[in-house]
Amino acid sequence: MSVSYGGTAIPSGDQSPSAGKGTDFGLVLPGFQSSSRVFTINNIGQGALDLTAMPRVQFSGSNPSDFGMTAQPSTPVAGGGSTTFSLQFFPSAPGLRTAIVTISNDDPNHNPYTFVIQGQGAIQISGTVRTSVGQALSGVTMSGLPDNPVTDSNGNYYDNVTYGWSAIVRPTLSPYSFTPPSRSYSNVAGNQTGQDYT
Repeated sequence: MSVSYGGTAIPSGDQSPSAGKGTDFGLVLPGFQSSSRVFTINNIGQGALDLTAMPRVQFSGSNPSDFGMTAQPSTPVAGGGSTTFSLQFFPSAPGLRTAIVTISNDDPNHNPYTFVIQGQGAIQISGTVRTSVGQALSGVTMSGLPDNPVTDSNGNYYDNVTYGWSAIVRPTLSPYSFTPPSRSYSNVAGNQTGQDYT
């Protein structure tokens, strides 16, 4: 048997999660969930392939409860056929979260079939930008945040960063100057709300 994501093979025993293989789920805020990702089990043999565990896809390792299966594969899989399953990431805390996916089966060459998945529990930086008289200011670019977000019509902005993130953030909009002119962040370990400017 083999497993793939969007046509990209995930070797059995793979320990290098990546976006291309669908095994790195990226940044997700704790308390939220990623979109489901669909993986394909291919039966490359001639005989039927049986998936022998229940549930058919299992999680172990450091953070198994931060990942889940939203659709199970079917079994048996006919020779030359395939079946799919879907996984989702819902971090319980900030930082790197990992798990080992195990698919037990009756293929003597790939039993069990395992690979590592991961995601980052994100941290959110958020605040409001207002003029000196308290009016919401839209169109301010928050330079230094990963996505350089721009304040909305209410003057609000937010962006997600990784655990341990460090940078200097500066609000920019000509011809305005701001107080404070910038904010420094070092090894951020939790959400930073109320990061306001005037």
